[in-house]
Amino acid sequence: MNISFDITAICISAFICFSLSALWFSPALFGNLWLKELKKNGLIAHELNEVKTFLYVFIFLIVFTSVVNVIVDSFKVTGMKDGIEVGIVIWLLVTSAHAAIHFAFERRSNILFGIYSSYYLAASVIISTLLAMRR
Repeated sequence: MNISFDITAICISAFICFSLSALWFSPALFGNLWLKELKKNGLIAHELNEVKTFLYVFIFLIVFTSVVNVIVDSFKVTGMKDGIEVGIVIWLLVTSAHAAIHFAFERRSNILFGIYSSYYLAASVIISTLLAMRR
C-alpha cells in the first residue's frame, strides 16, 4: 500500500478544526451549556488548564486528520461530494460510535453527547472534504 501524506492539507485541516473547537466550546456557541452539563454530571472538579488542553486538542487533531488522510488516500476519494460522504461515514462508524460507547458506560447526558457528536460530525466532514478536494 502506497499512501501519500499531504502535510500541508493535514495541518490546514487540523488548524481549521482546532479553530472550530475553540468556537464550538466557547460561550458564543455551546460553551455555557457544555460547562453546565459537565458540572451537572460531576465531570469538572477543577479549572481547565487551557494551554495544556488546547495543545492536546491540536496534537490529536493532527493525528485524527492523518488517519482521515490515510482513508481518503486509500480509497482515492476526490471532490467535495465524495469528501462529505466519507466524512459522514467516518463520523457514523468511528467517532459517533466511539463516543456513544463511552457515554453509555459513563452515563453522560444526551446534551453532552449531542454537543460532542455534532462537533465530531463537523470536524470529520471538514477534514475529509478538504483532503478529498486536494487530491
